[in-house]
Amino acid sequence: MGLSNAVVLGHSLGGVNACQLAARHPRLVRSLIAEGIGAEVDDDLSFSPSWPNRAPTRERLLEELDPSAGYVTDAIREYADGWGLAFSPQDTNASQRRLDGNHRKVPQFIVVTAESPTCETGMKTLHGCAI
Repeated sequence: MGLSNAVVLGHSLGGVNACQLAARHPRLVRSLIAEGIGAEVDDDLSFSPSWPNRAPTRERLLEELDPSAGYVTDAIREYADGWGLAFSPQDTNASQRRLDGNHRKVPQFIVVTAESPTCETGMKTLHGCAI
């Protein structure tokens, strides 16, 4: 596409994608605006691949996901072979690992609202930048 010096904007998963782009190709990204992503993008999600692929009932799946169930309740679906998540925990884990990189060297504006489950009271910095 021949892009360079781009201002990249992303919301939710698009914000994660924007961070990944900046981490992988910092010379393409002049600045980054991400809204609705976690304030910390270096979480350890190594436990998530151990989540069950399918369970015979929704209730059983929730039991097997405990204590993580509260984070993924909205992503539970019924499939022909049982109940499962609407996403791949392995892919989520891989995506999270790809956020590591030098995207923090790109000027960023990250929006975290008070209603966001990732907003921490008294948070003073985000990726080393004052907010």
